[in-house]
Amino acid sequence: MHYRPYHNSDPPGLHQLWHQSRLGKNAAEGFGCDIFELFAISPPYFERDGLIVAEDDAGRLVGYVHASFAVNAAETGLDCTQGILAALMVHPEYRRQGIGRALVQHAERYLVSRGARVVEAGGGLNRNGFYCGIYGGLEAAGFCSEAMAGRDFFGS
Repeated sequence: MHYRPYHNSDPPGLHQLWHQSRLGKNAAEGFGCDIFELFAISPPYFERDGLIVAEDDAGRLVGYVHASFAVNAAETGLDCTQGILAALMVHPEYRRQGIGRALVQHAERYLVSRGARVVEAGGGLNRNGFYCGIYGGLEAAGFCSEAMAGRDFFGS
């Protein structure tokens, strides 16, 4: 398995992975790659190094984690002391192989290297910078319990 930061050629694979990952009833379905890009990659505070993908030996994108930061108190920028794991996905055929755990570890290293003192998973107040409207509605409050295949990563 190879882990790397986002490339401009990744959106089609990320979009496909979204639809293959069975994220539960709080995840939008049936939308195109352009909508995925709009909500996941287009915000001006998107940082390439914060979206880490997992590729198998054939170069197939099989998972990703999206790490970002909370908004600051004045809502004028990011608070890099508060790390957020906005998304974590592993293709169903590749689950239970340590890929999700490795992705979370890569994301945590990235966030800490940028100044994070706290890392939380899921959206919530001042933490909805990405995926708003395609996961959890407009004001997500974490991850949908039905989609908690990731519970092993976030449980403690």
